[in-house]
Amino acid sequence: MSEEKKAAVARYHRKTLLEAADRLLMQYGYDGMNMNMLAKEAGYSKATVYVYLESKDEIVRLLCIERLKLLRKEFAVILKNGDTPEDMFDAVRAEIGRAHV
Repeated sequence: MSEEKKAAVARYHRKTLLEAADRLLMQYGYDGMNMNMLAKEAGYSKATVYVYLESKDEIVRLLCIERLKLLRKEFAVILKNGDTPEDMFDAVRAEIGRAHV
């Protein structure tokens, strides 16, 4: 298998695992979720989970980075629109609220 193909497979598995972790974290919180639950939710063995993600801390870090990237894109759109400061504040508050749902 080529290095490019291996990297694509790894991205796919990490994405699948992060999506499952996101669901579990939203439902059970950090303390309530564990790697066994993640393996079951994603349909992987626990050993496979650890091939792609080393810990819950890494999962949370990666999910936070993902959310921050989304917020950054939304902020760029808000700033580009040239709205009033009040409009920008309302839009930012709405985006932050959506990120916590």
